[in-house]
Amino acid sequence: MRRISAAWARTLPRRSKASRRGSSLHRTLLQDLRTLDQAGARAQMLAAGTRLCARHPDIDTLVLECTNLPPYAPALRSATGLAVLDVVTLLTQRMAALRH
Repeated sequence: MRRISAAWARTLPRRSKASRRGSSLHRTLLQDLRTLDQAGARAQMLAAGTRLCARHPDIDTLVLECTNLPPYAPALRSATGLAVLDVVTLLTQRMAALRH
């Protein structure tokens, strides 16, 4: 993964709008509902990822900042061919490295 300068980072897409207002994923996360349409949420994440890649073909890594999204990382990786990172995994790996 290439390093990003502060000036260049300002031009990066900030969010992909994976969770559209009113969608099952959006309602479940914001209203803390007990159930989630898993297939619908997965389809929504894949659509957002492919949309983002189509709009910004020069990106090489997707970062999932929401702690609810890591379960979709493998599907996004497979669908886009990009590296997919998430904050939970990054923090877990960092803490493990600090223990050694």
